Amino acid sequence: MICLVQITNGICGEKMTNQIRTYMAFSQPIDPARILTIPDMDLSYALGSTLVRWDDHKQIAPGIAQRWEIISEKTYRFTLRDGLKWSNNDLVKSIEVKQSIERGLKTYPDDHRSLANLIDRIECPDATHVDIITKTPAKDSGLLGKLTEPNYSLLKIKSDDQIDLKISSGAFALKSMNENEVVLVQNANWFKFSPDMAKEVIIRQPPITFDSQKGLLSDPWANMIETSSLIDADTQRAYEKSNYHIWKRPIDKVFLVRLSPKLENTDGFQLLRFLRDRLDKKVILNGLSGISAGDQVFPVSFHLHDPSYAVKTKEKSLPSSLGKRPLEVIYTPSRVPQNLVENFKKAITDAYGVAPKMIPVGLKESFVRREKSDFDLHLGTMGLADPDPEGIMSFYLENNPPVIPKGDGVFLTRLDEARKEKDFSKRVKIFRGIITDATLGGYILPVFHLSTVGIGKPELDFSQVSQSDESVTLSKVRFRKAQ
Repeated sequence: MICLVQITNGICGEKMTNQIRTYMAFSQPIDPARILTIPDMDLSYALGSTLVRWDDHKQIAPGIAQRWEIISEKTYRFTLRDGLKWSNNDLVKSIEVKQSIERGLKTYPDDHRSLANLIDRIECPDATHVDIITKTPAKDSGLLGKLTEPNYSLLKIKSDDQIDLKISSGAFALKSMNENEVVLVQNANWFKFSPDMAKEVIIRQPPITFDSQKGLLSDPWANMIETSSLIDADTQRAYEKSNYHIWKRPIDKVFLVRLSPKLENTDGFQLLRFLRDRLDKKVILNGLSGISAGDQVFPVSFHLHDPSYAVKTKEKSLPSSLGKRPLEVIYTPSRVPQNLVENFKKAITDAYGVAPKMIPVGLKESFVRREKSDFDLHLGTMGLADPDPEGIMSFYLENNPPVIPKGDGVFLTRLDEARKEKDFSKRVKIFRGIITDATLGGYILPVFHLSTVGIGKPELDFSQVSQSDESVTLSKVRFRKAQ
């Protein structure tokens, strides 16, 4: 085959420059202020920037604010960077930071509940300063850690209180969008801009049958995918043989069994406790690698791992309301490999006595099914984060829908009380107790831990991707120079 067009880090037949092409099951409508999935988090990092951020050493560092200080007992003052601009070259004004944060609080009160509980009001003494007045003494409020979360990034707010993602404070701005595809373009005004960032990012919804582990071996379009460490040895060798580049994080995900909303009650919690005590881990993990078995949501070395965790009383019976009917279990094939599905089917059959009905659904459909509540259990992964325990607690308990069911609201009450604790170690201990009690109570069933894996075609370079990032940050993906 002879290629007659110019190629710059592209493919024959197309003229492109530094273009990332990938699949992500992003939620719709896209709103960086609301994060339901890891792809949503990736887009939030791409389309907005926060006042402060976590650096590669897990320390709070300047974001769009170049500095901050406590100017009174309950007031943090943030000074915006000199000459800070939106992607359209307009200067960023402090009032726009205020509007962005307040819009998130108003639009998603459940998701932003933790920030609302921290702050009293926001004021702008001039165009470059943002004053956030806290409800408790600023130095003990935990505000800085909370503001690192990507759902509090700066968004352009229009007069009708809607967002304009084509004007961005982040690494990329929105170029175009439809139900199945999002196109992002480089923002040269981003405060951490690098000229070797991708010029364009195209993100498509994955087909329901898309196998994220083997995708690039057969897909001629994509040049990057994000998968998990469940990737089998033969597939990994196939990538290595073809000079693909593989990037792997330390443990950053937990594989969970979650209840349908219709079972977020006494009977459902009893069912999950029964499965917790009866599922044979050896059967579930048979033939798998790249994982770490565990009974807790957080693995050893994470702040929220509980060294005293122990099941004191085993659940002896199933709720009578189930009547030994087959359990309906949904999963997303792009996230849960078929051998793991078969392992779970056998383990549930052995424990429950009746074979479950395993139902494959796309990630988008899983949210629809959750609203309909027309299943019993959901198999899937959930992200973990260690630098800011309060942030991950907020994600697990305060998002709508939450990862951990709210139940009778006791967990939220305990979370609010924990936030009043000034001592970090004591606060983390209370957080840890909440997660442990939720697990012991059957609100959530962790099975094992795994890692995010990024795979790129030979022209991609992951060397800039930091080990402290939650996932593959698009702005850190680089292109190898054409030979």
